[in-house]
Amino acid sequence: MRLYSSSHRVFHGFLAIKVTAAVLLILLFTLPANAQETIVLSTEEYPPYTSKTLKHYGVANHIISEAMALEGINVEFKFFPTQRSYLTAERGEVAGSTVWVWRKVRERGFYYGESIMAAGRDGFFHKSGLNLKWDPANPDYSDVSGKTIVAIIGFNYGNLFMQAEQDKLIKVIRVANIEQAFRMLLAGRVELLMLQDVPGFHSLHMLFSAQEIKSLSHTVESTNPKFDEEYYLIVSKKADRAKSILAAMNRGLKKLKQSGRHAMLLAALKRGEYILE
Repeated sequence: MRLYSSSHRVFHGFLAIKVTAAVLLILLFTLPANAQETIVLSTEEYPPYTSKTLKHYGVANHIISEAMALEGINVEFKFFPTQRSYLTAERGEVAGSTVWVWRKVRERGFYYGESIMAAGRDGFFHKSGLNLKWDPANPDYSDVSGKTIVAIIGFNYGNLFMQAEQDKLIKVIRVANIEQAFRMLLAGRVELLMLQDVPGFHSLHMLFSAQEIKSLSHTVESTNPKFDEEYYLIVSKKADRAKSILAAMNRGLKKLKQSGRHAMLLAALKRGEYILE
């Protein structure tokens, strides 16, 4: 009787092991379809593209999050100062970093995928009623000769602007910050403000009324593609599955653009919708 009972228990134990193994196999094959992978990216305070103070951590990070989500990947962002953000990713401590323009030297440690979005374009903010005779297809600073332009101390505006200033084609007043520059423009103390469109519109929505914003326009300095730059997610070559992450980002970004969602997010940025209430 003891022998039969022992064999019976052994049989049930063996059956339990088989059932457990079968359940584990089922879970192994079904969980990946439902569970999201999570990756960590380093980022920095660079509004309106990336910032703790903005909805979705800024438009660039929002685009990246949505593109990755379309491929079943959840993104967590860790904020660091600029240089530390880059080095943390370069060492492979996180999967990648947001957002960067292309530089040859960065390709030693990172993979670049498709462009997340265009960087801001230099140009003139001015009163909407100003008769500005400027052709972005053929930029010539003699067209604004004699006009007073406000610029920001420490900003590099590129060769065209700097040469015109050096040749005294234009009169430039430099101030400490963007807010001060816009206040001078709105008060009529200067005719033009030289500033990229994206950070310019962001600052307007942060600092000024809807009526004041409506009174201003932006004209790009040049439409020559050689002056254009793009922002990218850079994926560390030391990250696990680096090429797989990059491929997922490219696929998700393509879907986002084809659906029109990418354009909607960029339009929301210009309307100031990333600013926290």
